[in-house]
Amino acid sequence: MTDFGLDAISRLILQIYDAGSDDEQWPAVLEALRQQWHAAGAALYFVDRKRQPVDRLFSANLPLELVKEYQDHFHRLDVRMERSIPARIDRTLTDHDLVDEALITRHPFYQDYLKRADLRYALGNLVTIDADCIGLCVWNFGWRQPLPDAAGLAAAKLLRGHLQRALQWRRQLRQAGASERVTLDLLDRLAQALILLDQQGQVVWLNSKAAALLRQADGLKISERELHAGTPGETAALHRLIRNAAQVARAPRTSAGGALSITRPSLKRAYRLLVAPLPGAARLSAGVPLPKLPAVGLFITDPAASPVPRPQLLRQLYGLTQAEARLAAALAGGVALKDYAEQSALSLHYVRWLLKQIEAKTDTRRMADLIRLLIGHAALFGENGDGG
Repeated sequence: MTDFGLDAISRLILQIYDAGSDDEQWPAVLEALRQQWHAAGAALYFVDRKRQPVDRLFSANLPLELVKEYQDHFHRLDVRMERSIPARIDRTLTDHDLVDEALITRHPFYQDYLKRADLRYALGNLVTIDADCIGLCVWNFGWRQPLPDAAGLAAAKLLRGHLQRALQWRRQLRQAGASERVTLDLLDRLAQALILLDQQGQVVWLNSKAAALLRQADGLKISERELHAGTPGETAALHRLIRNAAQVARAPRTSAGGALSITRPSLKRAYRLLVAPLPGAARLSAGVPLPKLPAVGLFITDPAASPVPRPQLLRQLYGLTQAEARLAAALAGGVALKDYAEQSALSLHYVRWLLKQIEAKTDTRRMADLIRLLIGHAALFGENGDGG
């Protein structure tokens, strides 16, 4: 009988959070999950809402050729993905929630792909990572294996929230260009506000963007090294999320960290906060004097702010000319081509030619794709990027 007790699940949760900052640990995590559920294999996929792969794929006990075939072709035929996206994400699913036996016996995804590897059923945790990325952690079971019982399903659901938080943290670090050894210097350059807190929920470090945001005194403040919202109710909810994230090492919880909106006296749009356990704290503080090791990371998004990427940063990243970089920054800030031409005393024909040069250098084919790329840089290295 499989042990889904407190100690076993606690160990898995800690492994998941450690892998959030170290991609090399995901195969070992998946192998531990596979063994715990007695599955034939396990995998971690990253796709967008059109089911296209957007990141690395990790697996355990699955043939490499099978993984490659999925990435190259069979993800397009994955009927389970097709029926679960764009339906409501953030749930625990099995094949029986999405398809019936009649379809399994004739669908090419099962017959041409899974059956060759003696795989049939799957149990999966489907989670939203951000607006552009969905994560799916899957246990694969053999053609003659039953799906997990009620205890196995309940344990998988318990892991889902922790998996989501770890993957969101991983995504934040990867978008920042971080590697296994994330440095505070890099985090200070983020255009998104970041606060690090210790096991007691006290602030041990904040980046420049967070310091500027707190100086506004518009719904968030630090008092005696504790973070406070504008109302007692929101402060209590915030402290609860921080406490759960900080204590995740002590026992598994259905919610470790999470998301929260903080209202503002200015009546501007509410801050959006993401609270997550902070793995690899010793690496974060290496060489930097901190009063205590950070245990929790808190990202703050201000929907009212509209950072734009610095032209100098775009020149460094894509080899743009000065004229191209100025236009790209203006487009990211919402300026229309015609308006930019008028404001810059340039012909519209020349501005359109500049746009074509920018698209070629950034490997984008449409203005919408270019602006999405530029906004991504703005969200990370906008106001705090290299000057220019």
